[in-house]
Amino acid sequence: MSKVGKIAKGVAIGLVLAIILNIALMAVIWFAGLRKYYKAPAELAAVRAYTMEDMESDKVAPKVLEQFASNPETTEAYALGVNQYGDPVFMNPKKAWKAAKKEYKEGRKAGDHKLHLKHSSKTFYMAYIEAAKTVDQNDELTDLQKKRLKEWANFLEIYKNSFPEKARR
Repeated sequence: MSKVGKIAKGVAIGLVLAIILNIALMAVIWFAGLRKYYKAPAELAAVRAYTMEDMESDKVAPKVLEQFASNPETTEAYALGVNQYGDPVFMNPKKAWKAAKKEYKEGRKAGDHKLHLKHSSKTFYMAYIEAAKTVDQNDELTDLQKKRLKEWANFLEIYKNSFPEKARR
């Protein structure tokens, strides 16, 4: 019996050590590599609010501006600004991501399941923008799913301006 107890104790210690090493490895991977892709860099952040003059430049279509203003609960989350390069960005990209992920859920799920796109995440979204361009030709999707996928792509077109090119997939 003591031999079995020693073996069980050794296995338990080995499992605990493996778990600790796994957590340490994940922390190193996050802090050394992946974190930079999930945090919007300061040089691409909004430096001022989106104004009427910006609306005249047609960088954001009036239809898209209407889309963001249509839901009073998310209007604050979708507040637009302009970064130092003149690109439209969200004043708070994290808040905008959270609101859009919830609001355009039907479009994201349709892209995932019916168009066989990889899941959408803060670093993988360019395929959704491309898919929205040809969504009208797809008969598998309902009209609501097509509309939501287009709205999701409209959101992503602005969201991507908060991150460098190398972070977009």
